[in-house]
Amino acid sequence: MANPHDTTNYLVGGSSIFIKLDGETNYLDLGNVVSMSVGRETQNLDHFTSRSGKRIRDRREVISDTLSINFTLDELLAREVLELVFNADTGADFTQSIQTDIAQTVTAELGKFIDLTYRKISIDSVLDGSTALTEGTDYEVDLDLGMIKFLEGGAVVDASSIDVQYDAVAITDGSTLNPLTHEGAKQLDGCIVKVKGIDGKITEHSFTEGTIEVSGDMSINDQDWSTAGFLITVLDDGTSDGVGGVYRVY
Repeated sequence: MANPHDTTNYLVGGSSIFIKLDGETNYLDLGNVVSMSVGRETQNLDHFTSRSGKRIRDRREVISDTLSINFTLDELLAREVLELVFNADTGADFTQSIQTDIAQTVTAELGKFIDLTYRKISIDSVLDGSTALTEGTDYEVDLDLGMIKFLEGGAVVDASSIDVQYDAVAITDGSTLNPLTHEGAKQLDGCIVKVKGIDGKITEHSFTEGTIEVSGDMSINDQDWSTAGFLITVLDDGTSDGVGGVYRVY
């Protein structure tokens, strides 16, 4: 290092992480990385001799050496990220076509929500026989989930047959996951971690073997962007590049 005070050696910037899951051909961009840390953890085995009358360490061997990447994402609605959060195998698209004038008869159970057939609905009418019921007094509805609840103290009698007429909007970009259908950490056939400094300089860490798993809880609140933490562990791929892959600066 010719100049120990060369300011071009300083680094501040944002990071991107691209992973290639086991069996896949192309890399997946995990989205906005809120924070990231790269750490090396070693475990040593010490040997001590007592020949001098006191215990003195005379040898140390490294018996484990782990390189890991901890990072936090906030683009949590991407299906691929949710699959990692919930340890799910690849899910399916969830779609719903536009539905109008749906007529559905339900049996009232006071104080409990009844699941209607569709999501994202709007209510046209709720009838007890020929009597129109009033929202907020006789029933309440969760339009997003498509559920209706008949209220204690309203006009509805328990076990009555109620006619609900409603519409539903189209859902074209939904997804379905099955949490906990994948066992353990997911295997990686490749990973590239890119950090771009504010001066345009790129640092790149790439490796071909590793695992990825969720680390910590997914946060959800109305005060800040929701986030989830993940852990990538680098594995030895048996090549001459070494256990930790390749690190480049350019």
